[in-house]
Amino acid sequence: MAQVHTFSLITQLYEDTRLPLQFLGGGNTPAARQVELSTLLAWIESNITVASAFTVTTSSITSGSNTIAVGAGKLISKIVIIGSASGTVSVGTSSGGTQILEAESYDTDGAVFAVDKYFHNSGTLYFSGFGAHTLTVKLIQIQL
Repeated sequence: MAQVHTFSLITQLYEDTRLPLQFLGGGNTPAARQVELSTLLAWIESNITVASAFTVTTSSITSGSNTIAVGAGKLISKIVIIGSASGTVSVGTSSGGTQILEAESYDTDGAVFAVDKYFHNSGTLYFSGFGAHTLTVKLIQIQL
């Protein structure tokens, strides 16, 4: 029966450090092979999938198209509004209803608003009071 070889421990890693490989069973003899740490890291990174809970959506808002649909389970963390000129805007969850932002100022450099509005069910954001300007709106959303 093949025995596992015990390697001495080291406390430093170098650019050319390699890990020895062994067959630990199945009647295979120990392999005189090794793998570089960079190869092992590349393999680990290619086999890990990390999904970000954060998304940023960008929409163009005009007087003729003044809504943004928001999916269920989304928390709107921030709203960034960049105007074609300076002005004010109100944002609500219904047309002419409850406002989450009311007559807030924006300009061509952009204004950032922290809103922390959660949509348990899908919903809509309604933009009003901005006149004939075109708004570029970025929603920073977190999927919960």
